[in-house]
Amino acid sequence: MPLEFQLVPCPKCEGTDFLTVHKLKQKAGAGLITDTTGYACLSCQTVVDTQSALHAMTLRQKREELRLLEEELGVTRG
Repeated sequence: MPLEFQLVPCPKCEGTDFLTVHKLKQKAGAGLITDTTGYACLSCQTVVDTQSALHAMTLRQKREELRLLEEELGVTRG
């Protein structure tokens, strides 16, 4: 089974579009440089912790697998 890339949703709003967040650094006589510090969700404008986003995605996938297995076994939640 080939591995495929999956969209990682924002853990807060489920958005999947992100912008990179940069810090600007300046040194006298050397100009500006950018330092990439993370990602911000375009939907909710929250700076996203990538580890939290990956963890939330894994939990969502496992819950969906569990739901499918329960459905297959005829287990009802009440």
